[in-house]
Amino acid sequence: MKIIALVAPRGGTGRSTLVANLGRVLAEKARTLLLDLDPQNSLGLLLGMEVLEERGLATPGFTRARAAELLGEAKPEVPYIPFGRPPIRVRFDLGASLLADPDWLRRRLDDLCPPETEFVLLDVAAGHNIWQQQALAVADIALVVLSADPVCYALVPGFEQALTEAPRNASGPRRDLYVVNCVDPRKALARDVRDATFHALGDAVFPTGLVDDEAVREAAAHRQTVAHYAPHSQFLADLRHLAAWLLEARP
Repeated sequence: MKIIALVAPRGGTGRSTLVANLGRVLAEKARTLLLDLDPQNSLGLLLGMEVLEERGLATPGFTRARAAELLGEAKPEVPYIPFGRPPIRVRFDLGASLLADPDWLRRRLDDLCPPETEFVLLDVAAGHNIWQQQALAVADIALVVLSADPVCYALVPGFEQALTEAPRNASGPRRDLYVVNCVDPRKALARDVRDATFHALGDAVFPTGLVDDEAVREAAAHRQTVAHYAPHSQFLADLRHLAAWLLEARP
């Protein structure tokens, strides 16, 4: 089982949208499971599920059997486990537990993931937080999602340092890779930021970026993936290249 953690230095980079759509593409070739590690619980919306779903990863007593039950009821485009909506006190207690137990997520994945799972994609809450630390400790690949804007570009050096200092997968080396998302080729600033990122990160960045495609927003509005809503879109073509790049870049 290979684990890809999608992380971002800040919100608004399109990370959750990328998790849903990349998961859909990978699921065409391998048994893929998506997990939401963001208390906002928004990933499910992109897969046709309810954002108010109370069951999930952070809910006490949520087992593999209950996960299978949830998936059977909701039937998302890609098998998906939400974060859940535990009471606020439970969430605070969980946060304290994660600080004291760096292997919590590793055990949780062992409990929840079916044995036949080949790829797990983690949608990790943006910024520096305990969920990011837990995710990086289990990830084979950390895919850093950047948007093509100057603010996000300015955050890259600090985020690189955070990745260097973060826990690493005890079972093997983690590879840190970057993708520039939401690139509008009509805008000179977006092109400049994309090119500057390529120059700064070299082989660690997906070499073309992902185009800012209206089909992505339209698909999200219909609570579908782009593969379902706009199978001939440029974004989907870019995404298939990204999936192939990730598979070749596996540790």
